[in-house]
Amino acid sequence: MSLKVIPHEVGVLRAEGQQEGQGRLFVERDILTRIGAYMQGVTSRAFRDQGRGGDKWPERMTPSVPSIVRQLNREQPPSEKYFKSAPALIDLGTLSRSIAYDVEDRSVVIGSTAPYSSNMQYGIASQITLKPVGRKFLAGWLRSLPRAKRRTRSAQLGWLFRKPSFTVTPRPRVFLEVLPEDEKEFRQIVAQETEAASRE
Repeated sequence: MSLKVIPHEVGVLRAEGQQEGQGRLFVERDILTRIGAYMQGVTSRAFRDQGRGGDKWPERMTPSVPSIVRQLNREQPPSEKYFKSAPALIDLGTLSRSIAYDVEDRSVVIGSTAPYSSNMQYGIASQITLKPVGRKFLAGWLRSLPRAKRRTRSAQLGWLFRKPSFTVTPRPRVFLEVLPEDEKEFRQIVAQETEAASRE
């Protein structure tokens, strides 16, 4: 998933003392690189702030069944943290670390390399399956628990034996977007780089 940013007026820039085409290209790339770095920063901070532009994300589902199923399929006991409420999209930090940018011609593309990024951003449904090895591990794990805890965890996860494949539709959590304050920052970057180029 990616977002393309094309700042206005970038094409008119020229670094003094160089041929017009070379100077324009040089300054454009500086501007686009700074914009890319800026967007990478504010997008990554959205995970820490749990939202962008004043919109707060809802917490992750509790218990976090997709994460639990992933562990069971690896024959690992579910972590206690997945049975507690917690902020969204920061469990392993994979998504926030995947934010990157690339300058392409006269635009900069900001996006995520995580394959599930669009699902999280837009709330797209995905299919989750507890594999046979996971079902076997779940049964053994439940039997190993003390009686009271076994009842609680069975009430939370027992339905997986009847329905090992299910669909999860996450609530949208928009982390990649250009806001009015971002556009203001773009204009400032263009102005700063133009001024710096005129002094060279």
